[in-house]
Amino acid sequence: MIDKFIKESLNMETSSRGSNKVCYYFDDYVLLKGDFVNHGEEEIIKRDKLNILKANDVNVCRVLENAIIDNKRYELQERAKGEELYNFHFAYNLEGQNKYLSVLDSLSNQDIEFFKKFIIDWSKILKIGFDVDPSKCSNFFYDGKEITFIDLNLTNNYERRAPWILREVATVLRGGGLLWQCKKVYEEANEKVKIIYQKIGEAALELDYDINELIAYTDPNGEYGLKEYFNLSEKRLI
Repeated sequence: MIDKFIKESLNMETSSRGSNKVCYYFDDYVLLKGDFVNHGEEEIIKRDKLNILKANDVNVCRVLENAIIDNKRYELQERAKGEELYNFHFAYNLEGQNKYLSVLDSLSNQDIEFFKKFIIDWSKILKIGFDVDPSKCSNFFYDGKEITFIDLNLTNNYERRAPWILREVATVLRGGGLLWQCKKVYEEANEKVKIIYQKIGEAALELDYDINELIAYTDPNGEYGLKEYFNLSEKRLI
């Protein structure tokens, strides 16, 4: 099947670019093209682990086929639903800043189950041996209903990264530094971020997470009143 998409891509413009690859979008698939690097069994391991995650209802995109042609590596994947959660270009003009605000509004209106699933998916992805990079909001696709993780790389960082899941979830859903860059919509955006932080905390408590780290990271000066919102005594924060 991949041969068909490689052939079609020869007459297409690039849909998006990464640091070491280009992507071509089709209706239900995406074709990645980059310089060939021999990863040996790593490609098989990656494909198998993505299949396991998908079978366990984790929002990831499976790798369907690989090919090497003229020293170029091609990878055919399922295409994620929706579009990039955020883009740093949002800060460049008022239209983009309003787009940022609309995404925050959509996220802030999601129910607690949405946030629980995002946290659970993130944890499962780390545990099986992939890395999730919170600095790249373009690696998360959102269709207004759910978030899909894309562009995952194999790693072995679960023990080191697991304690920071809530912090990183908050970073991604806030849009990283966009909150402070989108100055024309800052006040409205900040109110949406406050609600998102509250819902992350509610979801985390239902999942038996300690939210001390979340509060220390998102609300160090008490701007959002998270400690009071959760009615957390000093005893509960220990």
